Amino acid sequence: MPSAPISERESTKGDLTLLATGFDLSLRAENKAPNTIKSYMASIVLLDEFLAAKGMPRDVENVRREHIEAFQKDQLTRLRPASAGVRHRSLKVFFKWLVEEGQIKTSPMANIKPPTIPVEPPPVLPDDLAIALIKACGGQRFDDRRDKAIVLVLMDTGVRLGELAAMGVGDITQGRSPSPWVIRVSGKTGTGDVALANKASLALHQYLLARAKHPQAREPWLWLGLKGQLTSNGIAQMLRRRAALAGIDHLNPHRFRHSFAHAYLAAGGQEGDLMRLMRWSSRTMVGRYGASAAAERAIASHAALSPVDRLGRK
Repeated sequence: MPSAPISERESTKGDLTLLATGFDLSLRAENKAPNTIKSYMASIVLLDEFLAAKGMPRDVENVRREHIEAFQKDQLTRLRPASAGVRHRSLKVFFKWLVEEGQIKTSPMANIKPPTIPVEPPPVLPDDLAIALIKACGGQRFDDRRDKAIVLVLMDTGVRLGELAAMGVGDITQGRSPSPWVIRVSGKTGTGDVALANKASLALHQYLLARAKHPQAREPWLWLGLKGQLTSNGIAQMLRRRAALAGIDHLNPHRFRHSFAHAYLAAGGQEGDLMRLMRWSSRTMVGRYGASAAAERAIASHAALSPVDRLGRK
């Protein structure tokens, strides 16, 4: 059962959930992303509920390492290791903040290791399914033009779902060959430009012609639905619908990002350039995303660089 609202509970100075309110305000003052704040706060609520259910201390001064470890063990029975890892990182930030605020002297998480996360690279979208998805968006109607443009922009740039949904008409500028159009994107890693090649640029141009006749055409948002802006949830629903028509199961929007990274590296792209295109600040992300279909790339490279086949080659 969810914890009662703070106003309905007897709170003390060290009350976990009461202090979480200040943490929430601090995160907002730092302009943290809404989804990041949501994840942090959800982890705190889950910890509070677990401690209450197990009869463990809920005032932060008495929360110990063994309490956190018991919670983490419980989460691993319910969640995948990666999701349990998110809980761990969120709580680590929260207790660090409590130390900085003088609410506790030391963090109970100081020596707790995060869950070991097995390497499970998500599958990329193979060429035959990518073609099937594009064909599933064929047609002359407004939503056909829009959906095809969205799919090709995702495939051609690897932008995040939130970045795609936030695009505005004013973010599009004319580029130079071989990238006819460039789109300015804003997301959790800052602002940057992504380039569209010919096919994606053409699909976007065709959508803009159809968009000009839309009742909400004066709205600044690039992607429009029946009543205005097409949100992230709306785009995700559209992708699931089009994927079903193409015979694709479980198409997560982030799969496009992994597929883009794989295709770029498979074509001989440099890791440093990929970092700039994906707007990453850490090379760790290259390894994480590049792990998708890495074996496939290695086999293809071997075919071209076989030591045996090179014998006697002039």
